[in-house]
Amino acid sequence: HTHKEVGGGEDAVSKYNQYELDMIYDLVLHFLKQGCYNSSRNIVILSAYLGQIPKIRKKLQNVVTTVVDERDAELLERLGLDDEDSTPVQQVQASSRVIIRTLDNFQGEEGEIIILSLVRNNGTRFDGEPTSLQYAPGTRSRIGFLKSDNRVNVGLSRAKHGLYMFGNAPELARSSRMWATVLSELHANESIGTALPISCHQHPEYVQWVDQPGKLEIISPDGGCLRPCAAPLTCGHRCPHKCHANDPNHLSTKCYERCLRLCSEASHPCHRKCFECTNGCGD
Repeated sequence: HTHKEVGGGEDAVSKYNQYELDMIYDLVLHFLKQGCYNSSRNIVILSAYLGQIPKIRKKLQNVVTTVVDERDAELLERLGLDDEDSTPVQQVQASSRVIIRTLDNFQGEEGEIIILSLVRNNGTRFDGEPTSLQYAPGTRSRIGFLKSDNRVNVGLSRAKHGLYMFGNAPELARSSRMWATVLSELHANESIGTALPISCHQHPEYVQWVDQPGKLEIISPDGGCLRPCAAPLTCGHRCPHKCHANDPNHLSTKCYERCLRLCSEASHPCHRKCFECTNGCGD
């Protein structure tokens, strides 16, 4: 993406990237809707810069429990960067926990889903060509801490199920031989671009592309896609919702259609809606 970072000088740890914050928020909610990434260490957000940590935590505070490493928390407090809101939270899913760390404090650990916020961005556009991902020795680097091969290795090697990165590919490749190698390989595997491809397991051929905050919620309101679910329910009707990832067996789905059963006592059609009926009689 081409959205520039904010804050501090060239090597300041206080840098953050608002676009990445907003995209990460949408992506975390999307994964939580899948119903299988609700435990600790299922979702891990890694940031190259400390200044991004409190921004992410504040962004997510009303939807999920966030866990920040003590070392990051102490440094944030010491540098006066901790802007955590002390307002009581009422909407948090207590069972869902997302870990937020800096790259430096995640060595030797793993997560199922890793979302990597690289923060640094000078606005260079990616034209989709492999020539824009070549290392350019001698050019002035603007990627700061991301020049460290060790940090790069930590960020790229900790995901069990999936790795999602937000950053500026041309600038990273131009400034680091290791980044150039990694990004060229991702490009060859069609795993790099200006938007995230989103599809569901029921309709994998129906791919939507997300390049702006707020768009993911529109194209995947229930963690699936916009196509009708239409799965058969035990009552005989079809699921009335859009394609959804959670509750695949429809155990908690309510059917609002007219009940099809006959009352066992009066032998007349039930007058209730399916979800209201327990014995086939509305009288």
